[in-house]
Amino acid sequence: VKIMSDYYGFCLSIPEKEGLKKAQDRGLNEDKIRECYQRLSLDYTDIGLMEVCRKSSHIFIYGASRIAPICKKQLEHKGIQVDGFVVSDGQMKAEAIEGKKVYYLSEVIEGYTNPGFVLALQPVNAVAVAEVLENKGLYNYCKPYTIGNP
Repeated sequence: VKIMSDYYGFCLSIPEKEGLKKAQDRGLNEDKIRECYQRLSLDYTDIGLMEVCRKSSHIFIYGASRIAPICKKQLEHKGIQVDGFVVSDGQMKAEAIEGKKVYYLSEVIEGYTNPGFVLALQPVNAVAVAEVLENKGLYNYCKPYTIGNP
């Protein structure tokens, strides 16, 4: 999972064409690099995402780092309205990202009925956040940026 997070960091830091060339030069797994770029593309659709949207009254992007604004653009490109961003309780947070409020998880739990979460996190963090959600009885989430089954 940590290696996949490193691959995302690589892909987020360099445009795809140049990144594919550098990945080849450095002996990185090109299939994984291509999949990261695909998942970060505007047109990417995750099957789990559509299920979360179908089951939810409110959609929140869990995360506030570099993947979160990309996720918002992807969702809006598909016509999916985002209610806001979420961070774990006690974490530092901005007031808003891309014009949407940033909430603590407890605020969403207390203030919204039937929320769904899109985990827009590095894979290394998505596993821990999924565990937090499940410990709170929240199972309506997806991890579109996780490659494989961690």
